[in-house]
Amino acid sequence: MEEATPLWLGENFRKALLSSEYFNKPGAKELGLENIIPMEKASNTRRLAFFEEMRQAYGFKTIDTMWRKDDIVASDWHYRIDDFMTLYASRRAGGGGHVGWPRVKFPQKFLDVPLSVSDEELGQALLKIMDQCEGYNVKRPVSERPASKKPKG
Repeated sequence: MEEATPLWLGENFRKALLSSEYFNKPGAKELGLENIIPMEKASNTRRLAFFEEMRQAYGFKTIDTMWRKDDIVASDWHYRIDDFMTLYASRRAGGGGHVGWPRVKFPQKFLDVPLSVSDEELGQALLKIMDQCEGYNVKRPVSERPASKKPKG
């Protein structure tokens, strides 16, 4: 499996953002279900093939096992108001969801990035925030654990 370059990451992240249904301009024509359903089926096929490739590459027994151990980078943006997005690291929590950290205590887990940066700069920002993901069952000093995970007493 080839390594993803910052340029590739930035190009594809931007493409995902700009093609999001939430990025449409107010009043823009909607695609309609007759167009969306075939796209979702094709996208799902590609997504499952990608997950299978990842499962094999990293030696997981099942895709479900792999999913239970993943961290993610998420983003928030107000594209109609501002020219920036916030990228933030998140980690897998028990029960299948992801949890983050309070920004005040863990500012390094958040990164504000202008949408106007180059694709390569966007990819570098993504790599920087990916470094803040912690992996599955990483042992952290008590002082760095989220408040809900600190031992009592």
